[in-house]
Amino acid sequence: MATKTKVVLTIAVIISLLVFVLEFSGAYEFLSDKLLLKYDYIGNDRLIFVDVDDGNCALVQSDNQTAIINFGGVKDGGNSLIKAIRKYRITKIDYAFITVCDQNHLGGFIALTDLVDINKVVIPNLDDFDYEHSATSLAVKDKILNDFNYEVVEINKTYKLGEINLTPFYYEPSTFDAKGRAVLYKISSTSHSAIIGGSFHKDVMYELLANNAKLETDIFLIPGFSDNASWNLPFFNSLKAKYLISSSGFKNDSVVQQDIEFLKQNYNIYRTDVNGDIMFYFKKNGLILNTER
Repeated sequence: MATKTKVVLTIAVIISLLVFVLEFSGAYEFLSDKLLLKYDYIGNDRLIFVDVDDGNCALVQSDNQTAIINFGGVKDGGNSLIKAIRKYRITKIDYAFITVCDQNHLGGFIALTDLVDINKVVIPNLDDFDYEHSATSLAVKDKILNDFNYEVVEINKTYKLGEINLTPFYYEPSTFDAKGRAVLYKISSTSHSAIIGGSFHKDVMYELLANNAKLETDIFLIPGFSDNASWNLPFFNSLKAKYLISSSGFKNDSVVQQDIEFLKQNYNIYRTDVNGDIMFYFKKNGLILNTER
């Protein structure tokens, strides 16, 4: 029995030393991504664009913490968002970020609140919910005021989520065009970043470009434009984004035409209704992209 114990202890020590060497050399992280039986645990630093049938939704996860940005559209009453929450085994949301107060971004919010605990909701100005004046927008506003710990967005305030920072860097609440009332967020780790917002007017891009905003990023969620003339190629070129994500996960002729224009410019563009959930792992040795289809 003593001999068996010594053998077991020797094997354990050897394995521990091997893991230490691999971790120290950086090889462990690389190998772990290649293992067929790797368990995709919630603690990974990752950004997931979720297929929610209509509108858009993004999940950010780091160190067992989760944030959600936007909540899909109203076509299926939030069922696709519920499916995504269950799929990724999420029971708690640390931050829920609303970027724009229309039903294409709020459709699954109430369904979500019946499923998980939400620590804090970060919202645009309360007047924006009234400005939109849809039944969905007003219902979400009432739910937030009565049931949640919330705060109005503050530009350049950083929200920590494990190893990832979420920072709102643009918000224009006084515009007359509701589509311009979008909060834009920079999501960043030590080596990678993404920019996510709601639908915003083309003038926002011209303004950011004119002000020489430092917007270089790896991943950019394309806002939903009402027509092909709205997109501004110099703005997108200034981003130097490696990946573009189409903001609409549903069949929309104008959005599809817009995506075709980006493809002509040799951008890497992905759509949730084509590629399924789009998952980016923020790794020290580079971004890792997984799609489901």
